[in-house]
Amino acid sequence: MPMRPIHVVAFSEIWNFNAMMSFIAARVSTI
Repeated sequence: MPMRPIHVVAFSEIWNFNAMMSFIAARVSTI
C-alpha cells in the first residue's frame, strides 16, 4: 500500500488530536 500524502496524514493527526482533546474536556467537565 503506497504511503498517504503528508497533508492527509497531518489532517488525520489533527482530527484525532481535536477529538481526544474534546473527549478529555468532556470527561473533566463532568467531574
